[in-house]
Amino acid sequence: MSSTMRGQRALLGVGRRLCAWGRGVSIALVLVSTPAWAGSDEPQFDDMGLQIMARLQRAAHDLDYTGIFTFQQGQTLFSSQIAHIVDESGERQRVEVLDSPAQREFIRHNNIVESLVPERQMVLVDERDMDHFPGLFSGDVRELAQYYAIELDPDQGRVAGRPCRVVHVVPRDELRWGYQLCVDLETNLLLKVQTRNAQGDVLEQIAFSEVHIGPDAERHLLRSPHNPDGWQRIRIGEPVDLLAKGWEIGIPAGFKVVRQWRRNLKHKKNVHQVVLSDGLAAISIFIEDWTPERGDISTTTEHGATSVHRSRQDDFWLTVLGEVPIRTVRSVAAQTRVRPDIAQASAR
Repeated sequence: MSSTMRGQRALLGVGRRLCAWGRGVSIALVLVSTPAWAGSDEPQFDDMGLQIMARLQRAAHDLDYTGIFTFQQGQTLFSSQIAHIVDESGERQRVEVLDSPAQREFIRHNNIVESLVPERQMVLVDERDMDHFPGLFSGDVRELAQYYAIELDPDQGRVAGRPCRVVHVVPRDELRWGYQLCVDLETNLLLKVQTRNAQGDVLEQIAFSEVHIGPDAERHLLRSPHNPDGWQRIRIGEPVDLLAKGWEIGIPAGFKVVRQWRRNLKHKKNVHQVVLSDGLAAISIFIEDWTPERGDISTTTEHGATSVHRSRQDDFWLTVLGEVPIRTVRSVAAQTRVRPDIAQASAR
């Protein structure tokens, strides 16, 4: 396998993990911040849909809970165990992927995420700037409501043996997918989220199959069986300002730049990433130096809720990936360019 093919697989793997962890499964290219409020006062909204959205986000950060959730996308199905405990030091969370041949474990203390790779005695360190299941969105829910309608279903659902309120998050344009949520009636914890297209087809879903909340949370699950003291610690990226370096990013309506950084990938010494989010959906733009062996052919693929577009832009190769429809990643790629006066320069 050529170095280019290995690099492409590594890059796409990173991107897919971004989308998966964005809904609660994998490592921290994650995309959402802390709740939109501080302190103990809950914001009040006239709209009950907005109120429920605010409550479910707060519950994800304030409650103690443990359980097992499953991620399903097409024929792909795997489970993870989660433990989330709040103490005097803040939030502590441990997620272990149960179905992976190799052990994978993610430990979070507030906004610092450590990914443990036991077979290599390695810890990958990152700062969380996006949320993950059972968290759902970032920022002010009122901004989210500009691009999504929040509708309450008259019928109740049931997930992991618990009754829940069904909430429909309906996009107001064709740039985004829709979502169907099931929110625990007693605690407001998000129990299930489905990503759906305009026809109502389920593209992927994450749901608890077992959950213990509050005093029932199994606190011992927060402890890792590994002792990473002495393991190699690697930061998986460093901040960089690509906009200041002349890049013009195609930003869809409602999206904002939430992160720009240089990625430390095994087969890539010069990969930059720009992360866009509308508070719920996320798009990543990976920028690499173009090489002749890549060719000039643009490609677009869709797998479940994840769309990927690859194309050449001057002397660079762009990979645009996100949990959005194909038309959105194509539009982002078409409008992302470097200023002509630096088009021949490196992206460094």
